[in-house]
Amino acid sequence: IQNKKLSARDRLGVIRDMFALSEAGVIPTTDALEFLSAYKREDNYTVWLEIAIGLTKIEQLLAGKNENLHKFVLELFSPIFKKLGWSKTMNESHADTLLRSLVISRLGRSGDKKIILEAKKKLKENKINPDIRGAVYAVVATNGGMKEYENFIKKYKTETLHEEKNRIGNSLGDFSDPKILNLACEFAFSEHVRTQDTVGILSSVGANPLGRDIWWNYVQKNWKTLVSRYGEGGHTLGRLVKAIAGSA
Repeated sequence: IQNKKLSARDRLGVIRDMFALSEAGVIPTTDALEFLSAYKREDNYTVWLEIAIGLTKIEQLLAGKNENLHKFVLELFSPIFKKLGWSKTMNESHADTLLRSLVISRLGRSGDKKIILEAKKKLKENKINPDIRGAVYAVVATNGGMKEYENFIKKYKTETLHEEKNRIGNSLGDFSDPKILNLACEFAFSEHVRTQDTVGILSSVGANPLGRDIWWNYVQKNWKTLVSRYGEGGHTLGRLVKAIAGSA
């Protein structure tokens, strides 16, 4: 794997199996994490996405008590960021464009100071390539407070492009302050959010280990409203519940 003697498909299969075995309790989770050191030179987006999903599931279990895991993520993802950088290159593949956004998000959420400072700078200057906009919002929110939250809400209310509203809405659940996460849930049910977009904001709170209990309280409190809007057993409610399963 380290020397890429295995194909990308096989490298993907191996790490997927490692995470599945650890999730099933067949091998220690530490074995899967130690095995990830072989992927430091990985350059395939699909493989990195699988790694990110596996790490997110572990973060969900740790529920915020993951300082050592953050250090591990920084060591693992830093080499690929040095290769990709912030800017898209000429004739770059679509996979590399997606990978850049994933890597920036993972590093920023794990506390990379340079990534955080650059993300805040780009947001302040409003000079963000659409390809990495979602990642920048996620990094700023993860490392932000009430000032950043209010800025996002203002942008959400004035934004006319629906795709951009979704990017902002998805970032509202990335904050670490419980007060802000409560506000995000309240905002999800406000007149400023379309009915079909409420679940997206709520799901972003549920996907945050620090927001899981807050998410649960709002789902319980508003269950009748949610069922009347989306119906029982539908795709939309399924998406809401799936939020706490862990994703990249």
